[in-house]
Amino acid sequence: MGRRNLVNSLDILAETGGPQGPHYSPPHGPPPSGSPVRELAASSNKLGPPLSIGTVAAMLGCSPWTVRQTLIPRGLPHFRFAASGKLVFYTHQVERWIESQQFEGGQRHK
Repeated sequence: MGRRNLVNSLDILAETGGPQGPHYSPPHGPPPSGSPVRELAASSNKLGPPLSIGTVAAMLGCSPWTVRQTLIPRGLPHFRFAASGKLVFYTHQVERWIESQQFEGGQRHK
């Protein structure tokens, strides 16, 4: 492709919004309102950053085995990737669960 054709192609892409179409938002700009990307960003703020089972275990002061065998059955919130079986935990959910367990534990002993 000659330089002249390349410049014309770039002009056309700029006018049409690029190869993704006129509604494409570049990765460095904010996603459009109502887009799945924006909704995911908003939900991740509610959930917090993802954590591995090892990180959750360290956060709770126990082993990954204890997290898997004891705390998940007691209701520790998690997400399991079906294909790989990998467990993902979200910081804010884990923190809220810990707080609820502390509160419930305090109520049982009164």
